[in-house]
Amino acid sequence: MQRTKELTEYLLENAEILTEQWLDLREENQSTYGKEAPIEVEEDIKEQNMKLIQTVAHALLGESDYKEWAFETSTRRAKMNTPLEEVLRSFKLFRETYWSYIVKFAIETGGDTIELGNWGERINFIFDDIIEVFCAHYQKVHEENVRAQKEMMLEMSSPVIPVYSNVGILPLVGDIDTYRAKIIREKTLLQVSNLKLEHLIVDLSGVPIIDTMVAHELFQIIKALSLLGVQAAITGISPAIAQTSVNLGLDFSGIATYSSLQQALLFYIRT
Repeated sequence: MQRTKELTEYLLENAEILTEQWLDLREENQSTYGKEAPIEVEEDIKEQNMKLIQTVAHALLGESDYKEWAFETSTRRAKMNTPLEEVLRSFKLFRETYWSYIVKFAIETGGDTIELGNWGERINFIFDDIIEVFCAHYQKVHEENVRAQKEMMLEMSSPVIPVYSNVGILPLVGDIDTYRAKIIREKTLLQVSNLKLEHLIVDLSGVPIIDTMVAHELFQIIKALSLLGVQAAITGISPAIAQTSVNLGLDFSGIATYSSLQQALLFYIRT
């Protein structure tokens, strides 16, 4: 245990040099771990690496929870959209650099192969565990980021546009699956309520096709709008959607429909 304490002190004393040697191994590019990365990114890399050196050194003595470092750093890298393979490549280079200093310490202090083997076994376990925790948490944060970005894009792709004091348009474009239809329903009701609309024109001219589930969500939107005192109308039903609706037995008879958005707007202007 005394020798491990001495090794820990040695690693901590050489932390800055160890970090610089690891940074010298970077490739000439602008990636997160590249030599041409922005200065603020490089400073963040240095800070996190210094923490890792300290964390692993103390972990040799069982005095630190390196999982906390893995959670913090994986969150940062995922939010920066740093590719996981780039992070793992960096881990590999750092592990080699870290191990070289352990070997250097053993040579300088007359260590034996049994001692070095024990340290190697412990270091490999620590690094493997860190990488496992890092990857799992990185994936979780990455998926949350993708989900949030997707919801933001869906929200932006289905805005309610006010055209008169009490009339708005919901222009829908592109394919609509059940998930997107659900988001549209939630956001539409909120936007209509905030804008205090009395009429909403749902324009489907940019939607190539709908299925039963999407049509059901569309009907739910119109039903919920009626409960809010908002009259809904549909425009731009394409021949493909009309044919699909007939084949699926969908009933639009209870909903005001217009061949085009212009026709619907003219109706509301005149009334």
